[in-house]
Amino acid sequence: MKFELTVAQRFAFPKAQGGKAPTFIATVAALGVTLGTAALILALSVLSGFTREIESKLIGFGAHLQLSHAAFRELLTSEIDTNKIKSVQNIAALSPFLQRSVILKSKGDSLESALEPATLKGIVLETDVSFIRRKMIAGNFFADSPAEKSLPTVVGKKMAQKLAVNVGDELLVIASSKDLQPDSWREKSAVDALKALHIESARVVGMFETGMSQGHDDVVVFTRLDAMQTFLDLNGQLTGYEATVKDVTLIQQTTAETNKLFKFPIVARSVYELNQNIFAWMKLQENIVPLLLLVITIVAAFNIVSTLLIMILEKRGEIGIVMSFGGSRKSVRGIFVSQAAVIAVLGVLLGNVLALVLTLIEKQFHLISLPQETYYISQVPLAIEPTHYLAVSLISVLISFAASFVPASSAAKLNPVEAIRS
Repeated sequence: MKFELTVAQRFAFPKAQGGKAPTFIATVAALGVTLGTAALILALSVLSGFTREIESKLIGFGAHLQLSHAAFRELLTSEIDTNKIKSVQNIAALSPFLQRSVILKSKGDSLESALEPATLKGIVLETDVSFIRRKMIAGNFFADSPAEKSLPTVVGKKMAQKLAVNVGDELLVIASSKDLQPDSWREKSAVDALKALHIESARVVGMFETGMSQGHDDVVVFTRLDAMQTFLDLNGQLTGYEATVKDVTLIQQTTAETNKLFKFPIVARSVYELNQNIFAWMKLQENIVPLLLLVITIVAAFNIVSTLLIMILEKRGEIGIVMSFGGSRKSVRGIFVSQAAVIAVLGVLLGNVLALVLTLIEKQFHLISLPQETYYISQVPLAIEPTHYLAVSLISVLISFAASFVPASSAAKLNPVEAIRS
């Protein structure tokens, strides 16, 4: 194969140019492989990085799994045996929480005071498993003393903008009584309905920003669990427990094991079940990968085939000379297969370098921005996965190698005399 490879190199890198500069045809072919390889690697990097970023934020905002009532109703602390949860081998940490839909109103006598629906979530500071304290951008994560009269709250940046409040400002928190159902409003007078509401003054002690503006930073408001229980007259009651696991790959298995320890209506739900719509959306994007692979490989195959066919037309005389000096049809076929391999390897190497350079530039300078309201993140997330580079490189080389057999076989069928005359 050494002879075929040597001739292939001479065809791609003519000696007249010092054996270093490739021909125009070889340059175009290598450039096509380079761009295709880089495009596919970048596409895979974006999809992988996007999935990883969103998943980490969803888990960080809450937990890996949640144990609560099937209808998210309040439960007595005695109804959930925490020792059972802790007995599950993969459980790493556990924290109670209380969650309720409320209305927030910014204080003020002007007509500009805002009114916004929100989800009030009470947590235990010492055992909280979320990453909210690491996402604080103003104030403190519940630095108030337990004697604070008003309800201390930590709000998201988007919610703060909606309510036009800042750290230190006061809010009104309005929540319905637990026994007040939507249908019962019709049977109550206006006075009785107002009496059934819980209204409390709250003070903004901190502000956080996770980057997930839709459904998170603009909706969820945190407070202390004990203060929320007192506000809603729910002493000794919880919505449930949030837990983190040691091995993330075993989340589903851990959720199933936890469910076996409790009877309905107490159920364990993984972060994937709690956020089905978001993960289904990300799964839909990942399903595009096979289509990308198919398109790129088809383009690469046609690129190699067309390049070699043009090369054969240009080198008909040289092919005839090689065959007249004893070169077999197998050798001629090997020359063009080797040439395709040289072009493919060169293009793949350059494609890898180009993809890596563009990835590092984007990770460093964040040149491409995204609307957070749609994508939950503000910059394009790129993950550098060696497996992506290796897989794309192997596929590109193999496709180019396989595609080269068609034009190489055509070259091997040339008549030496006719080839030299032409």
